[in-house]
Amino acid sequence: MKMFLCILCVGFLGINTTWATQLVVTGQASIKVHPDLASVTFIVLGEGHSASDAKQIADQKIKMISHVLQKMGNRISLSSGQLTVRPQYKMTSEHQRRLVGYKASRSVIVKLKQLSLLGTLLDSGFKHGADGLISIRYQSSQWKHFKSVVRIKALRDGQQLAAQFAKALGKQVIDLESIEYSNSYQQPVPVFREMKLASGGGYQSNVLTIKDSVLLRFELK
Repeated sequence: MKMFLCILCVGFLGINTTWATQLVVTGQASIKVHPDLASVTFIVLGEGHSASDAKQIADQKIKMISHVLQKMGNRISLSSGQLTVRPQYKMTSEHQRRLVGYKASRSVIVKLKQLSLLGTLLDSGFKHGADGLISIRYQSSQWKHFKSVVRIKALRDGQQLAAQFAKALGKQVIDLESIEYSNSYQQPVPVFREMKLASGGGYQSNVLTIKDSVLLRFELK
């Protein structure tokens, strides 16, 4: 939805009155692009009678996953999240909490540089120790380029909008007084919600929507 604000400014010089009209418009634009990168976050769990045992099991799973996935070479990069260890309790017949062990959890973040290998990555992760999937986030390696494209489209949209309003008011755009740009739209990172098996054994990815907006102030006569 495009919004505009028309501001009438009145100035006085001696006994003469000069009318100046300002038009403020918001130019907006968006483009859809297909991602070519993905960031996959697995989670591993470990349970033991002691905190040390739980940690060791989680660490072993991390090591196994890393060893297997590193065979994919420079097409991926791996990093591990912070380890969390929590005590586990069980209620007794006397309604008392009894410590029964500890559970450790840790995330593994895999950045995939070849999206066609997503299915292989998921299968390998679960086969070699991953207990769950937190998220898959799609990204584009050309995001900066697409961001520049959509920014120019937003500027042109604002110019066209100003011309339309000026014509409707019976006026002309004579000058661009200011541009306000807040960069409010950040890089899109949609969360992967549903895996869809495509023909050929791959996984279909969501389309990314890149948006931008700019505030333009024009002088009319």
